[in-house]
Amino acid sequence: MRIRKSLPALICISLLLVGCVSQSEFDQVQNEKRSTEEKLVNIEKDLELVRKNVERQANELNKISVENLQLKEKIALYRSAINPNSYSNNYNTNVEEEQK
Repeated sequence: MRIRKSLPALICISLLLVGCVSQSEFDQVQNEKRSTEEKLVNIEKDLELVRKNVERQANELNKISVENLQLKEKIALYRSAINPNSYSNNYNTNVEEEQK
């Protein structure tokens, strides 16, 4: 009977002792949390900037690829106009190779 009466008191005391932290420790954890949140916000901003740069570069690359294809087509037309008997669409040949 004595143990039953003292059990709730022992539980309350143990919970109070285990759950206590000093104010300075609490403040330190709060400051670390705040600092980590600020770092996260900065990293998210940097990530968004990098994504925009990658998208811009991908668009530039696509535009350059289209221009390159158009130039290759023009070269093929000029080559066929110069030498109509031997039409070649090999874009990797140069002028010296074609003159041989």
